[in-house]
Amino acid sequence: MNLPSRLALLSLLSLPVLTGCMHSGSTRTVTQSDNGSTITLSRHDRLEIQLPGNPSTGYSWQTVKINSWVLAPLGRPNFVSGAPGTNVAPLIGAGGTFSMSYEAVGTGTSPVELSYTRPWIPETSPSQTFQITVNVSK
Repeated sequence: MNLPSRLALLSLLSLPVLTGCMHSGSTRTVTQSDNGSTITLSRHDRLEIQLPGNPSTGYSWQTVKINSWVLAPLGRPNFVSGAPGTNVAPLIGAGGTFSMSYEAVGTGTSPVELSYTRPWIPETSPSQTFQITVNVSK
């Protein structure tokens, strides 16, 4: 078998491995207007929560309650300066949007409770809270 044929065969054999690593569900994005609501997902769907904030004030969104056997966090919260969907250059110290992503890893129900706090001052009440209920089906 010549080199091009071997490379073609290798590409075909590795395709199932590569596609198995790809996300197979859909993504549901929720915002502050969804606070207090119930969200329904299927297994392997992703949940993205986008909430306003300003880390230059010392505040950030922290997960208070979640059932990890239903929803698994996908990394740390991400912050993007400026208003969502605008092409305005970010300004130092400006507010923006925190994004938290989760994957539905099991069936069941999970609360998702977040608080907007200064994490190094645990005895103070949060400035804001966000709570939804997530139902995950097969």
